[in-house]
Amino acid sequence: MLGGFERGWQVNVIAQFFDGLPFSVVSSSGVGDGLTPRAQLLPGYGNGSLPSGKRTRAEWFNTAAFANPAAGTWGNSGRNILQGPGTKTVDFSLFKDTHLTESKVLQLRAEVFNLANTPQFNNPAATVGSGAFGTISSAASESTFQRTERQIQFAAKINF
Repeated sequence: MLGGFERGWQVNVIAQFFDGLPFSVVSSSGVGDGLTPRAQLLPGYGNGSLPSGKRTRAEWFNTAAFANPAAGTWGNSGRNILQGPGTKTVDFSLFKDTHLTESKVLQLRAEVFNLANTPQFNNPAATVGSGAFGTISSAASESTFQRTERQIQFAAKINF
């Protein structure tokens, strides 16, 4: 026969793994029409991406593969040809229901978001000629539901 402590537990896990967001490499010199032109992709570099094992925050793609196009012209690199870092996060929660009376239940819960405290990096700087070109200098984005750090919350509620 189970006592009160062994009953009423609930464990929840949500794991999310997403590919990175696509992005374009752009030129720092425009053609004078108010739009941001794409960079010139140099021959012999494929699409400018690095193998996944060689990507770092200091060099996410092959910056040598891109240059500013000639003045007054558009670059030949395609739209969204590169992909930023992916998102990996695990959320965990533990609930315990305790019956106070036949109709009243006390629920205690602990919830942990981004359990492993894994940083979720944003896309790299992608403007040819900028000082940060090819580097990732920020993490997390509210618009893509990424969290920067582990968050823990505790709650208690009574259902009646």
